[in-house]
Amino acid sequence: MSVKGALDSDAKPDHGILQGGRLLIFFPDGTLSDGAAEASSHGYFDGENGPPWDTWVGVFSDETMPRNTGNDYLISWVPPIFFDMVEAGLRDNPESCIQWLDQTDLSMAQRLKGLR
Repeated sequence: MSVKGALDSDAKPDHGILQGGRLLIFFPDGTLSDGAAEASSHGYFDGENGPPWDTWVGVFSDETMPRNTGNDYLISWVPPIFFDMVEAGLRDNPESCIQWLDQTDLSMAQRLKGLR
């Protein structure tokens, strides 16, 4: 499914705290910029593995991060309609610079778990 096809579908809204969506993290200093996630996700991610700018929540820093990823990361919100496209991009991202936030051990993930 393409991004346009996902937007044209009839998704049913979930009115939870994230509207049924999930939070994704992107480590810009850890990307290989190889375009694999872009191709696999049918354009959801850009050529540098970044998520669409209009889904960005904020940029954060975690001094406990391993140096190969850098300390800074971007959090974005992924609407449910794009989960399959994002999963495809994650599978083809060898450097793991994009990940679901709830599947990490970042301190931010721990802090946000209490909000559910």
